[in-house]
Amino acid sequence: MDVLAEDDIEAIVMTYKTNLNKAKKFFKGQAETEFLTKIAEDEVATLVEFDQFVPMAVCLSVKSMQDRHWEALSTSFGTEVNSKQDHFNLR
Repeated sequence: MDVLAEDDIEAIVMTYKTNLNKAKKFFKGQAETEFLTKIAEDEVATLVEFDQFVPMAVCLSVKSMQDRHWEALSTSFGTEVNSKQDHFNLR
């Protein structure tokens, strides 16, 4: 499994956002590619919505998270959250 560094998460989101905005500008106003403009706009909206969770993903991905931190999160969420679970994934 590939592991993303903290800075990588933010960099990937920023790069994706920049590229989508470039795509929107490139395709805008061209009748034959208007559907591509719509796709880019929809993806930007999805990314803006996702962007609010990036700081949390960065915080949860640090190696300094201890068992007590995961226990506190589990209590807050009302469900078990533990990075040692086989199915745990921040992606």
